[in-house]
Amino acid sequence: MTIGVDIYGKIKGKFFLQLLTRIFKSWCLVMTKCDCCSTPFKWGEILKKNFFYGPITCRNCNCVHKIDVPSRFLTTLFSVVPFLLFGMILSPFHNIFFTIVVALLIFVSGMLVTPFVVNYKLVSK
Repeated sequence: MTIGVDIYGKIKGKFFLQLLTRIFKSWCLVMTKCDCCSTPFKWGEILKKNFFYGPITCRNCNCVHKIDVPSRFLTTLFSVVPFLLFGMILSPFHNIFFTIVVALLIFVSGMLVTPFVVNYKLVSK
């Protein structure tokens, strides 16, 4: 019984490792650029727009870009999911105030990473 569980765990672990490798190869620490003029977007612009998934307008050619669906999923994965996991399940603290402060720090640190992993696609010129 334990051999079957062990084999299943290794197969499952390899699958998720391969999946994450394929996802992050195309998105790994590269800031999004304008599809029209290749002007890179600023980190702060992307961070502000990630909070509400707003469109970004290129400061050089005024092309409008919108966040794509997989990037919305990644934004949630990096910010909201760790925040909720810590706050609801993994919290080792008995003080609710300290738990909320640490959970918010986890949320902010996840949001600070999101400009490097999201992609914006051209909507209009």
